[in-house]
Amino acid sequence: MHPVLFSIGSFELANYGLMTALGYTVAALYLLPRIKKINLDKDTFWNLIFIAFMGALLGAKLLFIIVSWPHLGETLAQKITTIVQDFRYGFVFFGGMIVSVTTLIWYMKKKKLPILKTSDFMIVALPLGHALGRIGCFLAGCCYGRPTDLPWGVTFTDPHSLVAPELLGIPLHPTQLYESGLNFLLLKTVLF
Repeated sequence: MHPVLFSIGSFELANYGLMTALGYTVAALYLLPRIKKINLDKDTFWNLIFIAFMGALLGAKLLFIIVSWPHLGETLAQKITTIVQDFRYGFVFFGGMIVSVTTLIWYMKKKKLPILKTSDFMIVALPLGHALGRIGCFLAGCCYGRPTDLPWGVTFTDPHSLVAPELLGIPLHPTQLYESGLNFLLLKTVLF
């Protein structure tokens, strides 16, 4: 689709990162005016958001490295170089969720926050953040679906997209948009 929003010299602003950051920023801003409902102060709220964000980022990258290890290079030096050079790409949602939830529970226990009540409050915004993040996946061409003959199949042609080169120009299921739509539907059911 359109993996890079713009480039200045060697710097590229990737749509995936932008949409993911936008999604979780919007989710946090949705929660912020509601923190009084569960007696959270702003400092504790922003600490929870920071922990959730950093846990998600580090966990998602770590799980990507684990599952992609054989494909990152021949030698340890090549693997490390690939990880560092391509740090903007390659994240696995479930790794981020596991580390984020684990560190959030640790922090809630440390601050003596009610874990279930605080988690119930925060989880409501997750579908919003994830829905926008999946649009970023669509723009980057990652997490694509199988080839399809259905009329809504999407054809990726940009060689910079993350679609496998052999699938460029072939209509694929837009699995990213399926999931994004389901996240928006889930959000609608939780909010109303």
